[in-house]
Parts: sequence; C-alpha cells; structure tokens
Amino acid sequence: MEGDDRARLEEAAREIERERKREWYRENAALVSERHRARYASDPEFRAKRKAVADRYRAAHREEILAKRRAYYREHREAILANERARRIRKKEASE
Repeated sequence: MEGDDRARLEEAAREIERERKREWYRENAALVSERHRARYASDPEFRAKRKAVADRYRAAHREEILAKRRAYYREHREAILANERARRIRKKEASE
C-alpha cells in the first residue's frame, strides 16, 4: 500500500509540474515565439539544424503525410478545382 501511495503522489507531482509549465508557456508564448524568430533570422547554423530536423521528420513520416494529403484532396476536390479555375481566370485577366 505504501508503494501505491508513493506512486500516486509522484504522478500527482508530475502532473502539477506539467500544468505549471503549460501555464508559464501560455503566459509567455509571445516572448518565446519572438526569441525563436529572432534566433532563426540571425543564426544560419540554427536554421540549418532546424531544417535538418524537419527534413528527417518528413522522411520518417512521409507515408503518413502523403496519406493525409491524399485524404484532404479527396475530401475537398471540388473546392480545390474551383479555386484553381478562378486563379487561372484572374491570371488570364491580369495578363490582358
């Protein structure tokens, strides 16, 4: 019984800590975003590392990403085609 109580207390403490971090991030999201933007803009090495991580993620999840994209296009096919037709018409009118 002692072990169960200890495990529940530890889990409760972890949940409180997670909630505290979530709350801090909510309150400081703009500051954090601005710092990330500034670092991304000024540090080419950081940009290269972030791009490499994104590329690795895309490679590892390629099939899942493509499946989601196919499902989206299948579901919204008519709207996508209508938008493409409207874009072509606007482009043609602008060039005339």
